[in-house]
Amino acid sequence: MQTISVYLNKGTPVLHAAFRSSIVSVSQKVCTDPVMIHHREQELGQLERFTFSAWSSGEYTLATRDVVRSFVAIVISEWVVRAVEPELTDYLLKRECALRQIESTEDIRPFLQVDHADVQRAKIYKKVYEYLDQEDSLNLGGFIRFRLKEYVQVLKEATISAIDEFLEEKQYKEFVALLRHFISIQEAQCEVIHVVASENQEFLLYDHNEQPVILPQLDHLRLSGEGHDRDEDFLISALMTLAPKRIVLHSLDDQQMLMQTLVSLYGERISQCSACAHCLRLTINNPFTYNR
Repeated sequence: MQTISVYLNKGTPVLHAAFRSSIVSVSQKVCTDPVMIHHREQELGQLERFTFSAWSSGEYTLATRDVVRSFVAIVISEWVVRAVEPELTDYLLKRECALRQIESTEDIRPFLQVDHADVQRAKIYKKVYEYLDQEDSLNLGGFIRFRLKEYVQVLKEATISAIDEFLEEKQYKEFVALLRHFISIQEAQCEVIHVVASENQEFLLYDHNEQPVILPQLDHLRLSGEGHDRDEDFLISALMTLAPKRIVLHSLDDQQMLMQTLVSLYGERISQCSACAHCLRLTINNPFTYNR
């Protein structure tokens, strides 16, 4: 007979229930024949002991021992990912929010992405399986604290990333709201501005007579920053300087974030074109369409 003992602190009834549920779930999904595995529970002070015992209907070999420790490793890995991870993530989220003086964690949860369950489950399984190769007992609290540091670090990094993304979006929304207010009280300076993306993805501006609009006072924006951020900063600053009644965007369908920002700022003043000379030049390799 092979026996493995797993200890869990009694102060966590939710995790106790989840561990029992994992045992039942794994028992139903995993076939251990010809080895039969039974478990029982026993209170030992502040700990609950889950004892897993294995009998073989055939000859008892080292393979029999491998079956029971594999079974226990599956149970623990499933339990950690399904039950411990939400509790641990909640703790990490509250701690990081307290450090950054963020009052509510609920707005951050939609940004929390820990899409690594299968990979982490396999890593946890491996660590448990290797540990039980040397030991016949395992304290779950201590094992998570000292043997699953990399896993906890993954959750911590995901939590920090979620908070950073939340704060970035919050700042973006506040910035857009401020610009929208400024635009709403700004007096229009020209009838229409056409926005055309050049071949190198810089934005060119044309007036109602199809004449290029030059704004030397904004040249510093073209020289600062990198890539799209630089070009988008220039475009938004240029439009605010020109204060047009209408803005026509030419073939910017592949820049959805920018279009979303412009629409949020200018609303019904924005229109799109895909059938003029500018658009045809930009989409020469694509089917030509005409939009009335």
